Amino acid sequence: ILKYKKKITKKYQKEFKNISEITFVNQPKGCRSNYWLNVISVSNLSLTHRDKLLTKLNKNNYECRPIWKLLHKLPMYHLSPKSKLYNSQELEKKIITLPSGAIYGK
Repeated sequence: ILKYKKKITKKYQKEFKNISEITFVNQPKGCRSNYWLNVISVSNLSLTHRDKLLTKLNKNNYECRPIWKLLHKLPMYHLSPKSKLYNSQELEKKIITLPSGAIYGK
């Protein structure tokens, strides 16, 4: 499974390499990925633009989705204490998860 998931990751890295608005999020140095999730960061996106992009991708059969919703935005946590989450809120707008399922034999 890891062999095929790594192959998917390498293909994404190659495809997004020369698109300046897109950064493929790579594994940090000194770490070894299990290739569970592939994500890109798209510069200069608002939540509205991100959602429009996701709608278009999904209409064209690219099963992409946003990164997880920030916990303080979930109904059960909306009254919980939180700090200023500037970085998290900025990243939430930009990060898109890509299809990452292993396709065996391809």
